[in-house]
Parts: sequence; structure tokens; C-alpha cells
Amino acid sequence: MKRELPPVYPKSSTALLDSRVVATAWILLVCVGLGAPIAQWAGFDVIAPGVALLMLFLLIVIAHVVLSLSHRCPACGKPPTVQTFGTPHPNSRRQSRFSGWSGAVMNVIRRRRLVCIHCGAEYRIEA
Repeated sequence: MKRELPPVYPKSSTALLDSRVVATAWILLVCVGLGAPIAQWAGFDVIAPGVALLMLFLLIVIAHVVLSLSHRCPACGKPPTVQTFGTPHPNSRRQSRFSGWSGAVMNVIRRRRLVCIHCGAEYRIEA
């Protein structure tokens, strides 16, 4: 029995770019979190580079907000990576070890699949 593929997400390239922007923000946070203590231990000045990295992080977060609000799930009309205070749909919780919007982001990056955290609709990402 052959399993049907989910439909293609209408704004696949936007969802993929949004997911990559989020991953970049996570990596930048790790770099700031680990780099500052190491640089300070080595005797380097960390204020100017730290401020620059935090400003870059804020710009990346703004880009994520704009991108995440620029695409909506065709099934429910809500942004599939913007989590509210409600519980994510059970289908979205099975997609990744991460829960909610972070799971949706990782699923797009790793498997090129998007599962809406609001309604559980599944889509393929083709970008």
C-alpha cells in the first residue's frame, strides 16, 4: 500500500527561509553564550563584539517575526510557526522531539515537512 504524499505548502520558500532564520538565531545565541565567557577568560574585550552580536540577533528575530507572519496555513488560516498560549495540535507534537513552533521549524529544516501547530495539517516543503 503506497502512502500518499502531503500537498505542497503554497509558500514553501518563505517557510524554509523562516526556518533557516530561526536556526541562525539559535546558533548565534549559542555563539554569544559560549563565546563571551571564553573570550573574557582569554583576556579579550567582549563588550563591543557582544553588543554587535546581540544587535544582529535582534535583527534576525525581527526577520523571523516578519517571515512567520507572512505565510499562513491553507487549512486554518493561522501562521503555522506562531504559537499562542494554547496546546499545539497532537499531530504537530509527533513531528519532532521538539514541541510546538520549534518542532515545526526543525521539521521543515530536517525533513522538508511542515505540520501546522494549530490544526495539524501536513504539507511538503518544495523550495
